[in-house]
Amino acid sequence: MVVLRLSDDDIKECFNLYDQDGSGELDEDEVRFALKSLGWEQVNNKDVKEFMANVDTSGDGKISFEEFDSMIKKKMLESGSDAEIQHMFSVFDFDRNGRIGVHDLERIAKKCDIEMTQDQLSELINWGDFDNDGQLNFDEFHNAVTKYHTHTDPRSRRTAQ
Repeated sequence: MVVLRLSDDDIKECFNLYDQDGSGELDEDEVRFALKSLGWEQVNNKDVKEFMANVDTSGDGKISFEEFDSMIKKKMLESGSDAEIQHMFSVFDFDRNGRIGVHDLERIAKKCDIEMTQDQLSELINWGDFDNDGQLNFDEFHNAVTKYHTHTDPRSRRTAQ
């Protein structure tokens, strides 16, 4: 699993997105939804139970925000290999053309049931689009993913290149 560098607010927002019933805890169905939205094509009950067992440190059968936060921060420390980023790129590149465009992000947002405007999707692309072609190639995507934790717009480094 690839995890982007997220701020504490981002992690809370992500948790709230997956906590569909607003209970403050993730149950097995919500974990299944989360795993699917993160790119797992086939999620079976064994996968969900295994994930729950690894993350549910209290053993109550639910994942609290604190457990979720701890897991995400641990994954952020572990993530970042080129192979993981390549996998993430392939998940986002729906039409397999070697580029991620607004249409790819639309499909991800729809799959995750996230409403975003065309302008918001375009801004996500523009944030890392060095060659200004309206799409992200792998190098641009890699740069955006690995530099995200600084909360610095990668376009600000264009003048140094």
